[in-house]
Amino acid sequence: MVAISKSQRVRWHRLYWYLILGFAILTVVFLVGGGDSGEYDDSYINPLVTASTTVKTAASSTAALASTTTVVEFNDPHLHESATVMAMATGYSIYDYQRFVGSLRKTGYKGNIILVVAPDIRPLEEEYLKLQNVTMHKVQHTKCTHSAFKPASEKDGNVLNSHEKELMTCIHPYPNLKHRWARFPLLRDLLELCGGKANPSVACGGPVLISDMRDTFFQRNPFGPEAPKVHGLQVFEEHFTITTKHWLVEWPVRKCKDVVYDKPMLCSGTTIGTREAMLDYLRIFHGEMDRWMADPKCHFSINGDDQSMHNYMYYSGMLDEVRGGVVAVKNRDGLVHTVGAMGSIVLKTHQNHQKLLRGDKYQGSEPFPLSAQEKPEKSKSWLGFQHGLTDKDGYFAQFDGSRSFVIHQYDRFGHNFMDWLKANAKDIYL
Repeated sequence: MVAISKSQRVRWHRLYWYLILGFAILTVVFLVGGGDSGEYDDSYINPLVTASTTVKTAASSTAALASTTTVVEFNDPHLHESATVMAMATGYSIYDYQRFVGSLRKTGYKGNIILVVAPDIRPLEEEYLKLQNVTMHKVQHTKCTHSAFKPASEKDGNVLNSHEKELMTCIHPYPNLKHRWARFPLLRDLLELCGGKANPSVACGGPVLISDMRDTFFQRNPFGPEAPKVHGLQVFEEHFTITTKHWLVEWPVRKCKDVVYDKPMLCSGTTIGTREAMLDYLRIFHGEMDRWMADPKCHFSINGDDQSMHNYMYYSGMLDEVRGGVVAVKNRDGLVHTVGAMGSIVLKTHQNHQKLLRGDKYQGSEPFPLSAQEKPEKSKSWLGFQHGLTDKDGYFAQFDGSRSFVIHQYDRFGHNFMDWLKANAKDIYL
């Protein structure tokens, strides 16, 4: 038997523990992944949580549970009321809130509604939202820390228009981002905390819809038992006549990223996903915003380039690693029916025809013509069947004829639809 000295035993002992430590480090790196992976960044600190807050943020709990929890689906009877609908909703009237919140509650939806509202929201609107069990976060406006979008009129000492004011207004705690951009990381922070509810990863554990508010209303419960299941992240295509060659995407993405896509246009105004997928999407989105802000060639004095970024992230593959994956849903095939493009086409065509027919008698308020199968005195619709967009009662329909769930950009059809919506208010919203 070979004798081993005391110094040799010490060296072997140290080598053993070095190997154990090295193996542990490699294991952690493998499990956690790099900063650009789809895994949730456990180091992120929610700025809405102050030092005195005792509620644990969802960032760490989500990361810890990611490998053990199953994907949450809307129609799980135990999780139905943990779904969440979120929107930036500052500066709107009671009628806007009724169409969005009231129509959602009218469908039977009992889940979370979290809205970012103005700090000086009027008592009428605030009381209505409280009555509808809406969680409100009063936004704090702050001075922007960037000067990338300083408009010419301000430089010349002139009064800013509404577009320029928005470019120069920032919100806490994201003074380095455009106003419209900042809604995404702010909504992420609120989702993590479920608007301040206890056990947020459970209270807001169901699927999530982030939506524009002013031009969205609901015809059916988006997370009810009849709705399609929600897996991973869902982004929604617009009408096939609009592609990423549209200037809103083509110009900023080409200038910033030196790439041009010719693909279906994806709307950044409505996105759906499981809680985990949505948190991943919003984290990736925020990171891309920071990259655009850091690069002067990615600065554009427009308010809609969040859609440019949204399309770039999907078509470049940045969203492929969100938990559960990502899919682009054809318009009128999924939970969201984006009607804006068809609305503009139908309305403009109708107006041009009426001008030709009526000449000086054209008033701009003429109703849309009904189909030969419809009798005006009996029809409940505001748009003829020949367009194939609505059912017999005037509600927007899917390609298969069933009633659509979420309607986005409905105002593009003009006063004819708005009059129908008002006339049917008692059946559509609370």
